[in-house]
Amino acid sequence: MRHRFAVWVLAAIAFADSSFLPVPPDLLFVPLALLRPKQIWWLLLICIVAASLGAVVGYRSATGFGASSATRVVELCGYTEGFAGYRRLVEEWGVWIIIAKAFTPVPFKIMAIAAGVRQ
Repeated sequence: MRHRFAVWVLAAIAFADSSFLPVPPDLLFVPLALLRPKQIWWLLLICIVAASLGAVVGYRSATGFGASSATRVVELCGYTEGFAGYRRLVEEWGVWIIIAKAFTPVPFKIMAIAAGVRQ
């Protein structure tokens, strides 16, 4: 975990997790935080920024490429069944469903993509 690219890999995993890849950054964050306790806030900031950028990419990919490409990403992640329900919730509740999602185990990437898909 003392590899010079470990922090970059952490950022890449956090980005991918919130946009298209179902691999949580915790798998790398926890060991890095244990090995570098003085840098934990820096590592946390890296995860937050990278995950936020990944969410924006997920949202923009849904708005820019349309429902067909978003559906492919959702199928790749294995969340096909719940996606239509999430889209309806986003259409009905808007930003409130995104805020409520923070308190549920629903994968964030699905909500970000659903928010970007237009009818």
